[in-house]
Amino acid sequence: MKKYLFSFIFICFFILVVTTACCNRYVLELPDVEIVYQSKDRDQQIIGFIDANGIQNTISDLDFYANRPIWSLDGKEIMVLKSWGNIDYGKVDIAATRGGQIIRFYQEDRISICKNRELRGVGQMEPAGNLDDHQILIENAGLELILFDYVKCEEIIKYVDLESYDEGQIVGASLSSDGRSLVYALSSSLEEEDIEYIINIMDTQSMEVRAIGSGVYPSWSPDDQWIAYVGWDGIRMMESDGMHDRLIVEYDSTIDYPLRGMGFMTTSPIPQWSPDGEWLVYHKCTSVTKDCEYIKVFSIFKFELSTGREFLILEGGAYPDWKGD
Repeated sequence: MKKYLFSFIFICFFILVVTTACCNRYVLELPDVEIVYQSKDRDQQIIGFIDANGIQNTISDLDFYANRPIWSLDGKEIMVLKSWGNIDYGKVDIAATRGGQIIRFYQEDRISICKNRELRGVGQMEPAGNLDDHQILIENAGLELILFDYVKCEEIIKYVDLESYDEGQIVGASLSSDGRSLVYALSSSLEEEDIEYIINIMDTQSMEVRAIGSGVYPSWSPDDQWIAYVGWDGIRMMESDGMHDRLIVEYDSTIDYPLRGMGFMTTSPIPQWSPDGEWLVYHKCTSVTKDCEYIKVFSIFKFELSTGREFLILEGGAYPDWKGD
């Protein structure tokens, strides 16, 4: 009897050790800073955090490739895409073409993995307005816009589905704070010549859609009055009805990739608002040779709307997300 009891205790201890080691692999301490960003180059498996002034920079090691990190609405959790496959993860657009699963880091040393929902490729994730602390908007493989509960790991609603649309794809999206308006961009085709990008706005109650502009990666301001987006000449802003469109940050988006159309879709800046609506944070290619495929040649900037001034926050990083209040 004692022999069996000893064996049982040993097995339990072994399982506990293995389980603890497994879980500790994913422990991620969340620094008290504003910005999380994607920071890796080829073989690196890390995630970065930095304050808005570019002073306190923290790099956290992981044992998987973490793509498109974002804060939860309350700023207490991090969601990332754990990507599949053995591929050159140093490329800035890799998550848009490789699938994976959503991982949630919370309560200092806790994680959850949405193993029941495998995504084909995530071009963008963001908190879903102020609808619910556990909802995010996911652009999946450029074909779907999904409202997703990352605690229950289930799809709530599919706003856009292009599965039967063989010409273009989704290029960024954002929900208004009340969840009533979805703004998103569509490419007219996948061809490099004469490609066009249309920004649409959808009433999520009636599902009615109308075009309001041309560009990619639209993003609602916190007060739902303005939409920041990317045009060929840089980052622009317009009112929610498409009026009073203006250029605020000059940037040649055609340099980001040797293929004009696809590069504009995959490596352009993705403007994100600060919670007070006074700043935008985004990445840009800073390569002197204009070889803009890898994260190491991208830098993170912020733009102050009241003064029109741009500030460098960090060299070598992409896809920044500003923590909410």
